[in-house]
Amino acid sequence: MEQKIEVLQKELTETKKNMEIKERLKKAEEQIENQDERIKALERETGKRNSEIQQAYRLEEKAAVLRSDRLILIEFTSPQKRIEVIRKAKHVKGSKIWISENYLKPVQEAKRQLLPYLKTAREEGHKAKIIHDKSSDK
Repeated sequence: MEQKIEVLQKELTETKKNMEIKERLKKAEEQIENQDERIKALERETGKRNSEIQQAYRLEEKAAVLRSDRLILIEFTSPQKRIEVIRKAKHVKGSKIWISENYLKPVQEAKRQLLPYLKTAREEGHKAKIIHDKSSDK
């Protein structure tokens, strides 16, 4: 009798573990579906298709799978496509999608150093912006 109880308890425990795993898999599948829907929505908003995307991948670890705000890095087939998407990014303002360029560390630091000059120029009434430095691409 005790052996039957132990066997039943073991089966219940295994079933419970299987259910937890299935639930996690189901949530992960829902996340994937949601990401696919987001990508399709982004394609509709920006007018871009997957054929213009060379590579897309997440930047954070898999441990954060259940978080919905993980960064996605997209590499386009040409610089013109990237620039076009950046220009059309204003159409998705107000949504949960945020589009920006990914600069190298030296470029980020150079822009950070120029930021005080940008602020003072704007305070003086000048139209000012920091543009991409083509010499840093070399």
